[in-house]
Amino acid sequence: MVAGNGGKDKPVKRRRSVAYARVSSSLRDPDGSLEAQAEAIRKFCEQEGREMAWSYEDNGPAVAKRPGLLQLKSDASSGTLPHRCSRQPRQAGT
Repeated sequence: MVAGNGGKDKPVKRRRSVAYARVSSSLRDPDGSLEAQAEAIRKFCEQEGREMAWSYEDNGPAVAKRPGLLQLKSDASSGTLPHRCSRQPRQAGT
C-alpha cells in the first residue's frame, strides 16, 4: 500500500535491474564465484526494493571475449534494457 493514497491498495512498482557476473579464473578468488556474485546481487536488489529482471554472466576460457557483457551492451543499445549502470554491490565490498 502506498502511504497517503486514501487507504486504497496500489501495487508498488519495483525498479528492474540487470545483473552481470564474471569469473575469469577459479584460482583468483574462490569467494568471487558466479554463485557468490549472484547472491550478492540478489541481496542488493532485495535491500533496494528492486527486481532482478535480467542476468548475464561470463565464465571460463571464453571470458576474454566476454560474450555475456557484449550481449548486455547489445541489449542496452537496442532499448531492451534500462540505460543506467551502477557497480554499487561491488563497490560496497560484496
